[in-house]
Amino acid sequence: MSLQKKLSSDVLVTVLVRLGTRFQGLIFIPLIGKLLGLAAYGAYVQIIAITGLLATVLDLGLHSALIRYGQEESQDVADLYYSLTAFAVACGSLAAILLMTFSTSLSELTLGNRQYAEALLIGSTLVPLKVFSGMARNYFRMEMNTKIYSVIEAIRSYASIGAVALVILYLNWELEGVMTVLVAIELALGVGIQYLIGRKIGYTIPSFQELERCLRYSIPLTGSMIASELAAQADKIIVGSFLGASAVGIYSISYSIANFISIYSSSAYTSLFPEISRLLENGERERCGNIVQTSVRYYIVIAVPSAIGIYLVGPTVIRLISTPEAAGPANALVPIVGLGIILLGLERLYELIPVADEDTVVISKIKGVAAVTNILMNVALVPVYGITGAAVATVLSYGASSVLVYRESNIRVKTRFPLVSTVKTAAASAVMFVVLYSLLNRNLLPSLVVGPLVYFVVMIAIDGIELAELTEVI
Repeated sequence: MSLQKKLSSDVLVTVLVRLGTRFQGLIFIPLIGKLLGLAAYGAYVQIIAITGLLATVLDLGLHSALIRYGQEESQDVADLYYSLTAFAVACGSLAAILLMTFSTSLSELTLGNRQYAEALLIGSTLVPLKVFSGMARNYFRMEMNTKIYSVIEAIRSYASIGAVALVILYLNWELEGVMTVLVAIELALGVGIQYLIGRKIGYTIPSFQELERCLRYSIPLTGSMIASELAAQADKIIVGSFLGASAVGIYSISYSIANFISIYSSSAYTSLFPEISRLLENGERERCGNIVQTSVRYYIVIAVPSAIGIYLVGPTVIRLISTPEAAGPANALVPIVGLGIILLGLERLYELIPVADEDTVVISKIKGVAAVTNILMNVALVPVYGITGAAVATVLSYGASSVLVYRESNIRVKTRFPLVSTVKTAAASAVMFVVLYSLLNRNLLPSLVVGPLVYFVVMIAIDGIELAELTEVI
């Protein structure tokens, strides 16, 4: 299989898998929000945000170092994997102990009361478990087996959906029970993946010989990941601090709907990073530029009409999955958050080249400044404009960082922003909007069928995309 075919296949499989797994967020809205209450859903989101942020911090970016340096032919892969995993899990365990110690204070600080301290205490064990299973999953990315990585992600999501549905619908457990089963699934997943890896490369006592080199690469990248996670989660934490758990629930519902736009960019990054690293290691810079440029073009072709489609059908979806209390405010936020998600996707794709080129410091600086700016704007805007202020702050910070990351990427490998293709995409999306809004009146099921059909027919008619391209991708 050619490189282009392999990458297209990997991205397509990852997109399809993540499309399915993204429904986990939507399904949890009625499961937790309607049955346990909007405040419980907000608390759940906050706990996942806190543990996810800590897992990102304490992972120290070592999963990226595993992928990057695992490409070297002289590398002892088993020692590299076990050394990095052992160190990262130890750091994650320390964070879990601290989180357990201060769970009551954190519940009061981030959710306005101590009611959810026990759920936070249970959820704290997710930190080292997420680090462990994350390192194990990324072993397959290092081997460029992205499809296996994606299937594991799907198993994790569907197991979580089934287990949470079971404990809420049939066992009548509260939020503490939800966190317990999520912890159990993360543990089982990590152990299961480790068993598969152990059968393949065996087991060895880590030497930590490559740890210093990997940390020099990954610690600046950790700063970048922390900043990204802060930009993604700080708004929810600030909303919770100022407005309470219910407001977090409303904001998170709109975010879950709009976040479907990010499926292609996150899937492309997952699939392309190992290959971009290998090509840069071999000095094939021009080829890297072509891959990133093509990926950005496809992303825009997918993301812009997706944002419009989500805006049109979002109100219907939100009414189906949420409470009347949340539907109105969440509807208004979807288009604002959607714009921010589009900008974040562009940043993520252009980030591929500097990170694979081992220049993680500059990306960390850009994202750090963007995250601090985002936090300051949230603190200023949320008390005055509520959750709308949080959405606007996110758009502005993502927009600034995407421009700066594009500039840094272009310094290293020349790429052209697909301006002509973007204009054609906007035109075809506008036609789709008119058809769906005026003729179908936002009717959900017909819109899901007619919308993509109208869009791609117009795109083909104005040479925005060719049938041969679709055939090549598929």
